[in-house]
Amino acid sequence: MTKFQKGYNFIHITTKNSFTLTLDKLLSKTEHSEVWKLQNLGKHELVVKFVTNSFDFGDGEISEINSFLQDDFPDFKNYKLLGNYEGMSKYFFTGFKKDIDCIYIVSEFIPHSLDEFDNKKELIQKIFENIYNLHYRFYTMNNIWENDIRVKKNGDVVFIDLKAVLLFGEELTPGMIDQDNNLLSLNLLQNNIPDIYDDIESVLYLYYQLVTNEFPKFKKNQLQQQIKIKETLDFMESSTFGKSIQELILGIRDYKNENPIPEYNSSTSTRIREIVDEVYSILSERFEEIIFEFNVVKIPEVEQTIFSASQNELIKIYCSKLQIFRNNKGEKIIPDEDTINFALKVFNMVTMGSKYDENTNKLILLFLDSKFD
Repeated sequence: MTKFQKGYNFIHITTKNSFTLTLDKLLSKTEHSEVWKLQNLGKHELVVKFVTNSFDFGDGEISEINSFLQDDFPDFKNYKLLGNYEGMSKYFFTGFKKDIDCIYIVSEFIPHSLDEFDNKKELIQKIFENIYNLHYRFYTMNNIWENDIRVKKNGDVVFIDLKAVLLFGEELTPGMIDQDNNLLSLNLLQNNIPDIYDDIESVLYLYYQLVTNEFPKFKKNQLQQQIKIKETLDFMESSTFGKSIQELILGIRDYKNENPIPEYNSSTSTRIREIVDEVYSILSERFEEIIFEFNVVKIPEVEQTIFSASQNELIKIYCSKLQIFRNNKGEKIIPDEDTINFALKVFNMVTMGSKYDENTNKLILLFLDSKFD
């Protein structure tokens, strides 16, 4: 979708009044949506998301259509349905732009993405706390990925897209899931009814992706390939950390087979909450075991990353050898300020087969072939 530009004005119309909104900065866009920061309205920082319209409004009045959307548009409907759930951004209103046939949603602007959050362990724990509170209310998020999660100034983690939220036992319908989301669980890829285990699997995928930056990307026509890869998760076995995540995901799947989530109703609510508590108790224990196996290495100018003790020692060895990695003139090939960053790239190439630009790849191979006696 490419329909707007900075400074574009549009009028939001209700049954009682109307006011003008002005686009300030493009934040993201996909084939069917655009997200813009709005020029401030008083003390509020707001964002507007435009999405392709899927309703047939005919010749209805804009004010009436906007009133309808406040109650029936999935994102806004779910926002009101969840009530005082604190794990979501605040929605203010939604409307319809008839001239370009798109729906818009105005919500609070939350500037910080997950990449800006250094402590990955704490970040993932906050996300788990968030979805636990959702699951305890008998709902699932279903479309968890980095694009739809933000970090507030106070450190709280919130979801900014609620279109796929469902009550336990309800089925997904076309359009609920973002086609570019590579973190969907195996169960959702197979078009099964979603449950809490799917959200947990997606968050663990996210953890692996944030730490390693090596999670596979899939195209829309690669569904069967994605299913095959996620059945075994063999790609995670290249590191101790990845192997731990793989074992946890496969263990959660086994637990699900023995403890399926029943469809929500008044007679199943107690059992559902028992399962939710049991699952998160196991998850919390296993999650801490994973963290126990790794040290957080704080390195200047390099994003905080998690390694095992042995991996950490290997990186230190690379850093030491880079001090004597010199050209024929005796000059350092890698400047001191780039030493740790380059050592991490060497580590990633050796352990996970990572590739970089042609010049960097050549330098890494030259370094690995060098003798440091």
